[in-house]
Amino acid sequence: MSKRRTRIALVVAFVVMGVAVLGLAAAVYAKYIADNINKSGSASVAKWAFSSDNTSGTIDCLIPHTYNANTLVDGKIAPGTSGTCEIAVSNANTEVGVHYTLTVSSITGAPQNLVLKNGNDELAVGDTIEGTLAPKATNGKVTINWEWPYGTGDTTEDGEDTADGVAAGNMSVQFTISGYQVEPTKN
Repeated sequence: MSKRRTRIALVVAFVVMGVAVLGLAAAVYAKYIADNINKSGSASVAKWAFSSDNTSGTIDCLIPHTYNANTLVDGKIAPGTSGTCEIAVSNANTEVGVHYTLTVSSITGAPQNLVLKNGNDELAVGDTIEGTLAPKATNGKVTINWEWPYGTGDTTEDGEDTADGVAAGNMSVQFTISGYQVEPTKN
């Protein structure tokens, strides 16, 4: 084969290889372009507003207004009286469920024989009541029953009741409430 034919064969080979390389490069470049797709998503963040201002914190204690005025001055408690306190809790401004804990933080000036209960459970300082509110719930309530049992004739118990009546102090029961988000679950 002549030198001239060899050169032409080499040039043709280089041209064919060049076309092949450019074709591959174009195919790779086109593949990367085709796979480069932009997408976006959006979501709104659920509002968290559970606080002492959001929970109504109102306590409606039903002091014995139903007792006969001939046996007890209106709005006072004495041995043999009972009633309920309702603590309203609200999650109206929060868009997630809230698990709350209501804790009896202090009891002062209470008669020694006074009993506080939530359901069948007696309550003392440090005891907690827990519950859950759905998002935007406005109707939560915790009921605390109280009773100052009438003396059984036990000298010690009657003496304590008498001492509490002589002191005629003002009773105060303080509660604290805290809440945290309930983890959302899938349907």
